[in-house]
Amino acid sequence: MSALGVIEPRVSVLMPIWRADPHVLRAAIRSILAQTLRDFELLILEDASEVAARPTIEEFGDERIRHFVHPEKSSMAAARNRGLALAHGAFVAMHDGDDVSHESRLERQFEFLHANPDIDVVGSAIRVIDAEGRPVGMRDYPTTHDAILAALPRFNPIAHPSVMARKTSISDAGGYDEASTRVCEDYELWSRLAHRGGRFCNLTEALLDYRLHANASKRTRLRATLADTIEIKDRYWSDARSTGDRVRIAIERGLLRMPSGFVYWLFRKTHLQSW
Repeated sequence: MSALGVIEPRVSVLMPIWRADPHVLRAAIRSILAQTLRDFELLILEDASEVAARPTIEEFGDERIRHFVHPEKSSMAAARNRGLALAHGAFVAMHDGDDVSHESRLERQFEFLHANPDIDVVGSAIRVIDAEGRPVGMRDYPTTHDAILAALPRFNPIAHPSVMARKTSISDAGGYDEASTRVCEDYELWSRLAHRGGRFCNLTEALLDYRLHANASKRTRLRATLADTIEIKDRYWSDARSTGDRVRIAIERGLLRMPSGFVYWLFRKTHLQSW
């Protein structure tokens, strides 16, 4: 409850968008409004463009939706930091504007964090879908804190759109890094939190449908993602590398010189379990 006596939501869902496709945005919003946990707010954080999301958002007429429009294009990190500052909930759930949460997601993650006060961030496995919402694969992640910590020097072991976290844990760490070249703001934040003693977990079940399509930033920014991943590893994990880790990062540096289509094909082959 706030100082004014207003009951505040337990969970704030942060959804940054820019030039959102109305069809996929409707699916993303609908998946949040259908959650079994009802005590939430949905913050839609839009960077202004010629494709305004307001008409789509107003179709729902749900008072739990709070829509904010930033007057110019910023970054995902900046939008998420604005969301953190505006969030009323003690817990924040991340959600991209083209993904779909399973209906029990918020309830499962809230109950887990409530029962495990030592955990700062909880994610889940993800189901991968195509542009039309058809399942095409799965991705599992390490589940325990120790396994996640061991994986961090090698790869990002937490799917950001599946995350729920304690708002104070992220805010106290300084929020997301808004450096202009940063595209892996989640991996950088997990690495920074880990060095601060933060604790992590992933639930075994898939609680999110992660959409891959031709215009998704997940695909179009793959080369920038790879370069940023290498920079984060060099900054935070260079002293923790095993021989295998050094081989892996050498291969990643080589991939920066390969065609983007090949890099995307290799990502699909090595990161996704076929459906």
